[in-house]
Amino acid sequence: MKKTAPLFLFLLGAACMPKAAPPPLALVPNQVELAKKKDANVTEEQLENGRKVFVGKCGECHDHPDLTSVRLSKWPAILKDMVEKGDFEKDTVAVAELNTFVLTAAEAAGAQP
Repeated sequence: MKKTAPLFLFLLGAACMPKAAPPPLALVPNQVELAKKKDANVTEEQLENGRKVFVGKCGECHDHPDLTSVRLSKWPAILKDMVEKGDFEKDTVAVAELNTFVLTAAEAAGAQP
């Protein structure tokens, strides 16, 4: 009897992961503007802090995701799950900055709604 379940589960899991991309080196030009449309109090410093969390934390366990390979509507659930797995949900400032960075970076890069 063949044991195909582990391979099947691996392939199923791999199909659910977003494409990989190099980590973002800087904020994109219109990202601050997009963030301010959602929250007038967002600063460039907060977005940069979110980028640093994304670059530093997300690459610890897997490749950095291509932010445009996931629909914008799916990112909040993905981020919630990753924050729990990344064990930094108690750092609410870092989590908020990470969420703001990812959502605005994905939107600025052209991710589908």
